Amino acid sequence: MPTDPARVAVIGAGPAGLAAIKSLQEEGFQVTGFERRSAVGGLWAFSDDPNCTSATTGTRYQMSKFISCFTDFPFPDDFPRFPMAEDMAKYYQSYAEHFCLIDKIRFSTVVSSVRRSSDDTAWLLDIEGEEGPLSFDK
Repeated sequence: MPTDPARVAVIGAGPAGLAAIKSLQEEGFQVTGFERRSAVGGLWAFSDDPNCTSATTGTRYQMSKFISCFTDFPFPDDFPRFPMAEDMAKYYQSYAEHFCLIDKIRFSTVVSSVRRSSDDTAWLLDIEGEEGPLSFDK
């Protein structure tokens, strides 16, 4: 008898979070990402919100685009060798769209706490402004 796929929470939709969501989705997990901002990209998605750290508009990525892309998603040919913050934000947005990750992410959502259930069978996430915790297997 088939079982439902395990429910997995990923907190953050920066580069590492996007890679995790993609990999878990490919492995058949039911993935939900949580991102406090309104866009993917982590600190590369500029925000003037004092509660969020972000690269300034003049920030340049310190590594060449040839060695810093996802292995399955190269930078566009027209990107500069050392991309600007805006380029990085566009790249991560394109990655999320290309691999259909956007609909797996809850944007503008703050996870205020994470804990194990009392019977140690689930992870419970408290979401700012929501009643009761959300339950995940992993």
